[in-house]
Amino acid sequence: VTEFLFPLENDKDFKKFMDKYKNSELLNNIVFHKVKHINEVFQLVFE
Repeated sequence: VTEFLFPLENDKDFKKFMDKYKNSELLNNIVFHKVKHINEVFQLVFE
């Protein structure tokens, strides 16, 4: 996995996750995208 999409509504949980695992090598080279609408998902998936 090199890119991860998550709903904007989960931003609070994402921040907790990143605080906990920010030094983990598993997260190196992974790009995280906050999305608000399904159209944003389509743009990212079909670029």
